Amino acid sequence: MKKRLLVFLKKVLSETVQNIITQLKEADITILSQYEDMAIEVEADSNQQKQIKALKNVESVHDKPIAEKKSKSLTDEKSEIIRAWNMSLKPPTKSRSKAVASTEGVSWGDPRFDAPKPYTKIPEEAIREALKKKKISIKEVPATRSLKKITQKEFRTVERELQDKLKDETKVYHFSRLVANNPDLKETILDLSTKTLDTLFKELTAKLQRGPEESCWKMNGSMSVGVVFVESSKTGGPKFTATERTTLRTEIQTGLNWLASQHPAGNLNWVFNYQYTSINVNNGTNSSTEDYWRNPAMAKVNYNGNTYAANWNSVAQYREHMRTKNNSAHAIVIFVTPFATEWHAYASGSRLTLANRNNWGGWGINVIDTITAHEVCHLYGAADEYTGSGTPCTSCTTKHGCDQVANGNCKACAGSAAVPCVMDQNALTLCSFTRGQIGWPRWRGWEGLGGIITSKPNAVSWGTNRIDVVARGTDSAVHHKWWDGSQWRGWEKLGGQIQGAPAICSWASGRLDIFATGMNHHLYHMWFQGKWSGWEDLGGLLSSEPTAVSWSNGRIDVFARGLDSAMYHKWFQGSWSGWENLGGVLGSAPAVSSWAANRLDCFVAGMDHKLYHKWWNGSAWSGWENLGGTVLDNPGAVSWGPNRIDVFYPGTNFHMMHKWWDGSAWKGEEDLGGILSSGVGVSSWRKGRVDCFVEDLNSAMSHQWCS
Repeated sequence: MKKRLLVFLKKVLSETVQNIITQLKEADITILSQYEDMAIEVEADSNQQKQIKALKNVESVHDKPIAEKKSKSLTDEKSEIIRAWNMSLKPPTKSRSKAVASTEGVSWGDPRFDAPKPYTKIPEEAIREALKKKKISIKEVPATRSLKKITQKEFRTVERELQDKLKDETKVYHFSRLVANNPDLKETILDLSTKTLDTLFKELTAKLQRGPEESCWKMNGSMSVGVVFVESSKTGGPKFTATERTTLRTEIQTGLNWLASQHPAGNLNWVFNYQYTSINVNNGTNSSTEDYWRNPAMAKVNYNGNTYAANWNSVAQYREHMRTKNNSAHAIVIFVTPFATEWHAYASGSRLTLANRNNWGGWGINVIDTITAHEVCHLYGAADEYTGSGTPCTSCTTKHGCDQVANGNCKACAGSAAVPCVMDQNALTLCSFTRGQIGWPRWRGWEGLGGIITSKPNAVSWGTNRIDVVARGTDSAVHHKWWDGSQWRGWEKLGGQIQGAPAICSWASGRLDIFATGMNHHLYHMWFQGKWSGWEDLGGLLSSEPTAVSWSNGRIDVFARGLDSAMYHKWFQGSWSGWENLGGVLGSAPAVSSWAANRLDCFVAGMDHKLYHKWWNGSAWSGWENLGGTVLDNPGAVSWGPNRIDVFYPGTNFHMMHKWWDGSAWKGEEDLGGILSSGVGVSSWRKGRVDCFVEDLNSAMSHQWCS
């Protein structure tokens, strides 16, 4: 099982730190975050922990709280790293647990809390300048209307008027929220022609290209984060206590490290720089914009020998200095302040602001981790999904992110398909739509591959960009279809008279082994190595289709349900073994995967339709572990890397459901949609790539994949 570790480094150059990180990634160790050139936070198993300790420039490795000793080598920043680490491991108090639990799963639009600031990808800092350049005057606001805030009724009216004019839901989404954030621009924006609005949208969103980095942001790779605390130097001015400061630091790191831990290919880490500033500025009001404290704070920032002017442009300069020093894909700035500000949390222009307005919007300091994750997802293209107060989403078809992914989990229209997500509520979970919007590998739509099949299709890959799929046809024979790297080929009839679905595995390039349950309930085997063999009778008395996997050259493990509903195991390593009874009372055929030599993970539906898991760790079989869920047909399982397992099955409404083991915990259920007529067959031909196959309602084979 993977553990979270804090790794302190010896005093070395930045280039050496990058080399260490490269070595860790090559060892399949998940990098969560880097704290300057002092420390790295990772997720690693016990063997990987030994590899880390053996690295030349590693000073110490910790998985428990660290005693803070007074010494000359203990710098202020190292002390802060230790305090935040210790706090993250400290069990929550009863009062804190109760406070967090009371808001868990609550919508961001719940009227009991401050309405969230609407997110728009149109830079608010640039809109007035753009209007001025086009010689468009800002219209006078009627004396009867508030300049501070538009009502939800007014917001709906703005949406409707813009929809009539633009006929583009995505542009309407962003312009309407721009108006909500800038009520004095309402009349001006609504009076612009369709052509002018289209031009403004194109020009202003193009300005999201921030320096030489990629113009469209995806949350992949290394990301620099400058966290700027802004407090008052005045007696009695707004300040945080030392405990609040450490709590906020811990919460921000927890939110971002959670995002890193969720990346499907482990390709996300954050490089932190902390700035603690004190400014001689009077406190504002809850209607004040941030510039009154942000600009003087930027004049106090000192990064890698660079100092900055007291203006908005300095934020971009600070970002770029971090990005280039750390060789990051992108860089963001997070301002954290007790100064009075008009909103408690918001993101735009590559920065996120967290302000203690009304006790963090009424959510409290211990929800900052989820708020941070929510707002940072905005910076990478994710849309709001909540309904209720503020500016709720109204459409499931607006497009967001670099890959223009629909906002399909918007609670106004998703209906029974809606799932919990950080973009909708106080919950550290991501839906597939948000994953796609922030640029993560995502599920592609269903592809029809034809044929008329009468079983679950099963699949395997014996090489890069190669997939072989087998299923039973209407003639009860085995049929074979394959992807050769450029196109689908087949169907090829392989004969036999079988019950249920055939199984397929591979232990070498160009080698295929197929197993099936015959009409006499025996296990049958055929193989391909240059040409197809005939069928071999391996005996047994089976009451389900088999499943098979190979974890080494010349090794095959086969599992099936017996007539007594227990799981049975037979293996080949030079010769065939007998049948091993592994117990259980199975409600489905088993599925099996392997993520390492001499490792097996089996999955079945129980008689209660829950998903159950049993594994071989190299020396002994575990008991049965209940993973929950609702499994309505045979599951499928695959592993695309060490300590990674993905399991799929038809769930409630016969949608395809997904659970996965990330090395430390089970995640999901994720609803991937579709209407399935069979269990799920699954294969993988590279890290992070998963291909799923099912029988659809027309008895044809359908394919969905994530890459």
